[in-house]
Amino acid sequence: MKIKIRNFKKYQTVVALLVINILSIGCSAQTGQNTTSAKDSRQQQESSRAGVVSSSDAVTELQAEDSNPAIVKKTNVVIQGRTYRYIEYETIRPGVIRLNYIVPQDEVLMVPSTLDGCNIEELGKDPESKNVEESELNITRGQKVKKVVIDGGVRTIKQDAFQGMDVSEVVLPKSLKQIKGYAFSSIGRDTYCKIQKINLDWVEKIESSAFMACRNLKKIRLRNEKVVVEHDAFYHCSRLTEIKLPKTLKGRLESGCFEGTGVKKIRWPRITGRVKKHIDVGLFSHCKSLKKVEFPKNQKHIYIPKGTFNGCKKLHKLVIPKGTGMVTYESHDCADNYTKSVTTLEFLDADTKVRGERYWDKKGKAKYDFITIKKIIAPKNSKAARYARKAKCIKKFTRVQLKALKKDDSYPFYFPEAAKTVKSTTGSALFTMGKVKLVERK
Repeated sequence: MKIKIRNFKKYQTVVALLVINILSIGCSAQTGQNTTSAKDSRQQQESSRAGVVSSSDAVTELQAEDSNPAIVKKTNVVIQGRTYRYIEYETIRPGVIRLNYIVPQDEVLMVPSTLDGCNIEELGKDPESKNVEESELNITRGQKVKKVVIDGGVRTIKQDAFQGMDVSEVVLPKSLKQIKGYAFSSIGRDTYCKIQKINLDWVEKIESSAFMACRNLKKIRLRNEKVVVEHDAFYHCSRLTEIKLPKTLKGRLESGCFEGTGVKKIRWPRITGRVKKHIDVGLFSHCKSLKKVEFPKNQKHIYIPKGTFNGCKKLHKLVIPKGTGMVTYESHDCADNYTKSVTTLEFLDADTKVRGERYWDKKGKAKYDFITIKKIIAPKNSKAARYARKAKCIKKFTRVQLKALKKDDSYPFYFPEAAKTVKSTTGSALFTMGKVKLVERK
């Protein structure tokens, strides 16, 4: 009996321990469920306080789910008496927001300077955060807008922000410093940004292809001396007939930034210091309406990079004013059998030096006596005249080269190595060399 009683007590103890463990596990699970539901409740309360609401029927199809809690989405918002169908923004730092999308109710878009007590500094969604469906959507979600007025405070227009829009006029604030790439560019051949008028006076940086193929853009003015215009920024703006550059340039104009525009006249900016740092190749190549270039007087060095005026078939002569210390004229498409570029340089000052391209003589000595100009007009016995007497130029291009030029090849492909028949350093193309024609005047 004693043994049985002892075993019963032993089993009773084990059973009691099992019951206690089961009860503790159940309590833990219940506690976890309560905690989870409490978290969900808090998140819902925070979302409602932040003003996150579902979109209206008009924009539901365009709106994508976003897991970023910093993004706020609103519909039917009234700001300063104007109603907006849809607004989406996100915080980039305390008190400062990026306006991703703003869809007005009519065809005039007024972008405010503040929203929900925060300053708006950027327009357009960050490209890295876009999904595939949104990749070609601009700031108005594709809605047509005829005019855009941006209030003060905005500093940056993001990539694709106004891409392909039907807008004809954009009013920018003085606070704007940067326009990102493709901000006003076209989408394909048929859908292009129809902007006609925009003020770029105070902008410091216009990134590559920002206004590419804006066919209706007619004139621009850049007044900021430190402006940086990146490559192809205004590429193929065929009706852009007026381009006003800063009187003094301390920034940079990059390769082909005005290529293919309809500009008729250019006033070259005054550049001091290291000129090659401020200006790049092919700036006005294939501007088929360009007839005249005015250079500033009393400039120490006028630097004309490779291909600057290639394909400018109406621009036949460049006049270098008095007081110019030196002119560097790099490779351009010019020969007796191809004249769709500058063919003549005229110098008004007897003391202006000239520098063309290098070539190497039979002894391997580098010289600067090769220039892609057919004729030089200069005062008698001037430095330019003395240069022209010994300088060489291209007389004929080969059939292969002419075929490439007909395709509007913007960049020159020849760097001479000999005096008569020359082999290119970048390929096997040959061309014939000859003497530059000199016209001396009293």
